[in-house]
Amino acid sequence: MSKYKPTNTLDGEWRKYIPRDDLPGVFAARVRSEFEVQTSYGSMHGKAGDYLLKDFSDQYNEYPDNVWVVDKKLFNKTYIKVLKPEEVVLAAQVMGVVSIAIVFVSSDLTFPLNQNFS
Repeated sequence: MSKYKPTNTLDGEWRKYIPRDDLPGVFAARVRSEFEVQTSYGSMHGKAGDYLLKDFSDQYNEYPDNVWVVDKKLFNKTYIKVLKPEEVVLAAQVMGVVSIAIVFVSSDLTFPLNQNFS
């Protein structure tokens, strides 16, 4: 299963996700309550926390041609959330991790972050 990476492209509640840099990707929005949407596939039902997706080409369409519902568990397995360094440290503290070593990579350098919480 290919993984989609989030980008910094936002349109209100919609965030753009791409599987590869050479593909246009999709927009996804998490829906906070139960919902139903009419799609080209028929009527689709979503639970609170599920995601509504649309093709990137429909970014500016008020009524997109192609939308679909993705279950939140499937979304979390397929679409990668990229954390900021401070979010990684906070997550480790919340999970009770005593020590972490992380390597951050940017286009021009790589540097490690070692953090002890004891």
